[in-house]
Amino acid sequence: MTTPLRAAFPPKKDEDEDQAAPPAADGPPADEDQGDEDEGKKRKVAARTVGGQILEYGVRSRPGGPFSSVTFAPGSLEFDGDDMSHVKLLRDHDTAQPLGVMTSLSDTETGADGEFRLGRHAAADEALMLAADGVLDGLSVGVEPLEWDDDADEKGVTVTRAALREVSLVALPAYSRARASRVTATGRPAMTTETPTAPETRPDADVEALVRRILAERAPAESAPLLPADGPAPTPTISAAHVVDREGYGRTLPAVVVGRERVDAADYLSASLELMVNGNAAPFERVRQVIQAATPVHETTELVPGLLPQVITGPLLDQLVVKRPVWQSLTPRTMPSGSGKFSRARVKQHTQTGEQTAEKSELVNRPMKIDLEEIAKSTYGGWVNISRQVIDWTSPGALALIVQDLTENLMADAETIATAALVAAATDKVESAYDDPAKLNAAIYQAAAKVYGANKNQNVPADRVWMSPDVWATIGAMVDGNKRPLFPALSPSNALGSLRPANPTGGDFGGLSVVVSGKLPEKTLIVGASEAIEVYEDQRGTLQAVEPSVLGVQVAAYAYYATYAPQPGELVAIGPKASGGGG
Repeated sequence: MTTPLRAAFPPKKDEDEDQAAPPAADGPPADEDQGDEDEGKKRKVAARTVGGQILEYGVRSRPGGPFSSVTFAPGSLEFDGDDMSHVKLLRDHDTAQPLGVMTSLSDTETGADGEFRLGRHAAADEALMLAADGVLDGLSVGVEPLEWDDDADEKGVTVTRAALREVSLVALPAYSRARASRVTATGRPAMTTETPTAPETRPDADVEALVRRILAERAPAESAPLLPADGPAPTPTISAAHVVDREGYGRTLPAVVVGRERVDAADYLSASLELMVNGNAAPFERVRQVIQAATPVHETTELVPGLLPQVITGPLLDQLVVKRPVWQSLTPRTMPSGSGKFSRARVKQHTQTGEQTAEKSELVNRPMKIDLEEIAKSTYGGWVNISRQVIDWTSPGALALIVQDLTENLMADAETIATAALVAAATDKVESAYDDPAKLNAAIYQAAAKVYGANKNQNVPADRVWMSPDVWATIGAMVDGNKRPLFPALSPSNALGSLRPANPTGGDFGGLSVVVSGKLPEKTLIVGASEAIEVYEDQRGTLQAVEPSVLGVQVAAYAYYATYAPQPGELVAIGPKASGGGG
């Protein structure tokens, strides 16, 4: 569901309104009424907002993206859902540099106007100062075009509907009027103690007030019983999802999730402080119950006897050595960040040329049309719970080996994804027997001709032949009428190609590079172009969470993968057929 631009929401209430400001460093105490008046003034001083026009309507620009130039129609911006804070304020369109959240969005005579509440962290402080000084005062939108029309002059498009994903503070915006014209930067982060009359000074924070503020912001709310009275218990998981709290802070912490309960390191610290400072054991008991309910399988020294020093007699056995022949034989591209999906621009209709039928007669005319094809990311990962004894008492170190094993498993997942995409895209087929050299050679050329003619605008030649190990073994063993190998490893003169038993991915068949993968299904033989499938990979690395109460460490590794087949016609399978004999 999308919400139109004109349905602007009021800004969220500043959390400082629920917190008492620190008393003045000196001076006589004021009466209660005067204190309320001063408190209201302090709240106003603590405002941290940026606002201004974020987009001009009816003005052509040349932003990055699939279109050479773009004009936005009035009222064309939308945002998903009913919570405007899902639209973030970033710096330079970098999702790793969040600054704040949107609090209002409205139409003006010239464009769209937005208001943003900034978080209380160092990056937001710097951005506020730069915006106030006019150094970083440009505003630039990040949108996903949903509907558009070609302009009459065919030099661009006019976007009539677009989903607003984020807005960024930039030095040079695409629209000259898109500026931060309203900047309130006098406030300081809520985690510091301020002197109202001198906001530029930052005295040392009162430790007790700081602790109580943490407790007030992080105290877990009362909730239903953790586990159901009857029925199956919820499956515990480890989550590393990006969470934005009510203050606009972004957190990506490993957390134990049981049902609707989520506990991370910040919750553990908050509950511990509540117990130590106020003697309230309820929050800590709640956190303990969630962690205990997860009941992970702990990897203890009994599970890794091969890593203990007294029994090591050689290198680690059965260690994964991952090779990804199919993944590496396709076309790799950089995976965009920031969202669970992205788009590739594809020409839906090309322009047209042709012979002029007579002098002064009109030439043929056809506009180019471009579609955006959506590509979804897939998340792969795994985690292990390790005791400190396993980490401290093993040589070589178990932690490094476990992390390496998780990473190599992720690499193996990529090969599985690539082979599945390759087989699914090869819908065209040529029938031939694998053990008849003459017919197989003819089938290879027939498949290569299909690949070459699949895209008549480009005529892309085949450059790869993908085989499952059983097909590779059959082809490699072929001989001619004089019992000479048709694919010799050495001196392949007058032969169909060269295959090497010691290197399945190092041979060729009629000039096509041979790619063999054990992940391919049996009886797989595919001829095609490497650019027929694009592969996207984003290895995110590892996450670790310490469990001090049980002397344990939780380790997780994860990655994002995606595949896209822009030209599936450039892949042709050669299917099995009964042998006709001869050779």
